[in-house]
Amino acid sequence: MKKFFYYGCTKEEYESCKKLRDAMNEKIVKAISTVSGILELILGLVSLVVPIAGKYGYLYIIYGTVLSLLAISIRTKRFHLNPTIQIYILMLVTYSLGITITVPSAEEKAITFIVMIVTMPFLFVDVSWRMEIFMIIISAIYCIIAFNVKNPEIAQEDMYNVICFAGGALVVQYMVNKNIVMGFVSRVKNEQLLIAYDKAQEELKIKACTDLMTGLYNRTYFTNEAIHFFENCQRLNDIGYLVMMDLDKFKKINDTFGHQVGDKVIINVAKIINENLKGEEYGARLGGDEYIFVLAERFHPETVKSAISNILEGVHSIQLKDNTFVSGSIGVISVSSGELIFDNMYRSADNALYKAKADGRNQIVFGKYKV
Repeated sequence: MKKFFYYGCTKEEYESCKKLRDAMNEKIVKAISTVSGILELILGLVSLVVPIAGKYGYLYIIYGTVLSLLAISIRTKRFHLNPTIQIYILMLVTYSLGITITVPSAEEKAITFIVMIVTMPFLFVDVSWRMEIFMIIISAIYCIIAFNVKNPEIAQEDMYNVICFAGGALVVQYMVNKNIVMGFVSRVKNEQLLIAYDKAQEELKIKACTDLMTGLYNRTYFTNEAIHFFENCQRLNDIGYLVMMDLDKFKKINDTFGHQVGDKVIINVAKIINENLKGEEYGARLGGDEYIFVLAERFHPETVKSAISNILEGVHSIQLKDNTFVSGSIGVISVSSGELIFDNMYRSADNALYKAKADGRNQIVFGKYKV
C-alpha cells in the first residue's frame, strides 16, 4: 500500500505513473550509458599513449564501444524485461568483464562473479532507488577490487570513472524520478479536484430540481420538463397522461396527529407514487400535500387506469392512529395530439382533480385536455 500511496493513491494511478517513470528512466539510462561508453573510449585512447597503457587501453576501447552500441541499439520488445534493467545488466556484465581481465587473481575473479550474482536481485525490486543502490554497491566493490591490481594508476583512473558515472546516474535519476512522481501526483490531485467539483455541481443541480422532503422533483423542474415528456409521447404515437393528486383533509391530519405525522404521510405517499412509475415517467411535489406526475401508455400494458388505481389504493392503505386511513383525490387528462401548452394541461388536470373532490373525494376522475 505504501508504494501505491507514494505514486498516486490507487493501484491504477501507480501503474500509470510507473510507466511514465520507467519510460523516462530508459531514455536517461541510455543517454548515461552512451556517454559513459564514449568516456571509456576516450580513456582508452588516452591510455594508449601513456607509459602504463598495455592491455588496459584496448580494454577501455572494447567495453566502451560495446556499452555505447548496446545502449543505443537495445530494443525493449525483444526481451521481457524492463529496458532500464536490461541496460544495467549490460553495464554490469561489461564492467565485470573488465574486472576479470584486469584482476590477475583467480580468487578475486570468483569473488567478483559471486558479488555480481548476489546483487542482481536489486534490479528486480520495484523501488525508486533500486538502480541507485545497485550501482553504488557495484561501484564500491569494483573500486575495492581494482585497488588490488598491481597497477594502482589504472585502478585510480577506473575509480574516478565509475564514481563519476554512478554519481551522475544517481543525481539525474533522483531528480527525474522526483519530478515525474511530483508531477503525476499533482495531476492526480487536479483530477481529483475536478471530480470533486463535478460532483458538487451535480449535487447542486439535483438539489435545485428536487423536493428535499420527498425526493421527487420540485414544481419548477416538472414544469420545465413535462412538455418534453409529452413531445416524446407524440413522436412515438403514444398516449401520455398528466395526473394530479391531492390528499383528502390533510389539514385535519396535521391538526389531529401533529406535523411530524403529516410529514411522514407526505413522504410515504411520494414513495408509493415512485414505486408505480416506470421507464421515463416521473413525479413531483407541487407543495404541501399536492402531487403531479406523468404516465405513458406504453409502460403500462395493464392500462394506465390500473396503475393510477394502485397508487390510490396504496395511499388509502396508510393507517394512522385511531384506525384513521389516509385518502386522496386524483384528476387525470390524456394527451395524444394537439398543441402542447403546459398551463392548459395543468388547468385541465386541476379541473378533473377539483371534480374528484367535489364528487366525494377518494376517487379518480378522467378529464379532457382543453387547449
